[in-house]
Amino acid sequence: MPTQFTKLSMIARLFIGALLLVLVCIGLGVLLTSSGDGSQLPVRKLRVSVSKSYRNELFNQLQEFSLQHSLSFSLSDYGTGDNFLIEILGDDIQILAVLNRPDPEIVSIGFYARSPGDPPPDEELVNDLINDIKGFLSEIPGVKIIEEN
Repeated sequence: MPTQFTKLSMIARLFIGALLLVLVCIGLGVLLTSSGDGSQLPVRKLRVSVSKSYRNELFNQLQEFSLQHSLSFSLSDYGTGDNFLIEILGDDIQILAVLNRPDPEIVSIGFYARSPGDPPPDEELVNDLINDIKGFLSEIPGVKIIEEN
């Protein structure tokens, strides 16, 4: 009888160990796919290089892009002109443009679901918006646009 109990005990321990391993893997997956603060990762991202002397033109082009697509446009400048946030909102999408702190001539533009927890925006919509925003931004002299994954 003691050997049967020992075998059952060992099987139970192996089962519990395997279950804990699965739970740890799931937890790591969740941590790696979200930032943990309620924010979300972009579904697509552009890296835009534009001279500081053309920053107002960047703002104007993004505002024109927003108007053409009937999206709301909001520019938050944090006083010095060296730190800004542009938020462009649609029914199913949020587009954020922020200055890259180490390099003041690099702007990151991310395409997100409208709110954390919402389903990602339609891929075709994102593709169309990216192609269009590239067209608007290419009007700025010397601009370079890189699509990041």
